[in-house]
Amino acid sequence: MLGYQVCIDLFDCDAAALDAPAEIEAAVRALAAGIGASVVAVSTHRFAPQGLSCIAQISASHIAIHTWPENGFAAVDVFSCTTRVDAEALAGILRTAFGARQQSCTAVPRGAGLRSPFFHDAHA
Repeated sequence: MLGYQVCIDLFDCDAAALDAPAEIEAAVRALAAGIGASVVAVSTHRFAPQGLSCIAQISASHIAIHTWPENGFAAVDVFSCTTRVDAEALAGILRTAFGARQQSCTAVPRGAGLRSPFFHDAHA
């Protein structure tokens, strides 16, 4: 396997937190720290009248957060090519950051059947 991807949908979030670039970028940095990765670059775009997309290149791959404050919703993607990630721990970081009352997580192994010298999966 070449990596591990977690998709997290967050519902009933604090609309103000979902529309604040600094809070979204802080969440990206907390997620990177949560998987032991460093942030290489961050790009954030604020939509009018509201909503954000924040994409971070990290040492392990990428993190993306897209928000819809008017719906209290955030879609988050964390892709790591260095370790199996703990989806529930990452969702906990996001619940705290965005005040989410509900979540849905999907974890997907990527590149099944392939080997990477960088991927360390203790559960393989």
